[in-house]
Amino acid sequence: MGGVGTDIGRVTNQPVFDFIEKNRDNPFFIWYAPQLPHYPFDAQEKYTKLYEGRGFSKSAVLYYANCTWFDDAVGELIKYFKTNSLYKNTLFIYVNDNGWEQEPDQEFFYDPIRSHNGGDKGKLSIYDQSFRTPIIFSWKNHIKSSVRKPVLIHSTDIPATILDYVGLMRPKDYDGVSYKDVIEGKKNGERSLIIGNSNKIRDNKDPMGRDVETYWIRNKEWFFNWNITDKTKSLYNVNTDPFCNNDQTIENPDIITLFLTTIKQWRNEKKEFFKTL
Repeated sequence: MGGVGTDIGRVTNQPVFDFIEKNRDNPFFIWYAPQLPHYPFDAQEKYTKLYEGRGFSKSAVLYYANCTWFDDAVGELIKYFKTNSLYKNTLFIYVNDNGWEQEPDQEFFYDPIRSHNGGDKGKLSIYDQSFRTPIIFSWKNHIKSSVRKPVLIHSTDIPATILDYVGLMRPKDYDGVSYKDVIEGKKNGERSLIIGNSNKIRDNKDPMGRDVETYWIRNKEWFFNWNITDKTKSLYNVNTDPFCNNDQTIENPDIITLFLTTIKQWRNEKKEFFKTL
């Protein structure tokens, strides 16, 4: 993040290739995390011109161009694996670090807080869109391609899944669960809900956000947010309102009570990390 690290993907993937060459005779793990499509939005003209003249906002053009730049960087990485006879013996996993908001008509270019974080429902905000991201598993001749599963999965499940694929046991005290059998169609996803905690929230005066204590729950129907610091609660039906525009706390007091109880129980189980309510 920053410095020469920004060059990964933007300027060169050579450090990644050098690592592979040194380790190709042994099992290896690579966390490939270029600072793309993250700021700075400095994609070359060959990328920006793909989106110019289509009625998109300036911030959308720059962000989408960075996304395409990332696509090319990953494509170069995949090509390297294929041309060096490593592709068929490698499990590839994609996950984003946070959700983002940038519709084609939204203009954030002149608003640094929003352009750097992705709109009001992007990074450092507490909506389903703030956290939701696809997770992709790909392994030639091991995982069937083009299969989509609308199951709940947490990023902590990724290490557990990797360990399962390579035949190693996950630590007993690790929260993540393996999705290997889910990926291979042998069972459905195990998670009925995901609980999260955030200690930062968007602040127009500070690009890094301000300190808060807030919790959220996502199940297959609802996204619930409880901001203890600001004394606010919100509830959205993600099936009918995926962008979390219509708060339904007043109409669903029983669901609110259930989610509050669930969070308090979870918080108590993790009391070594949180203060007692």
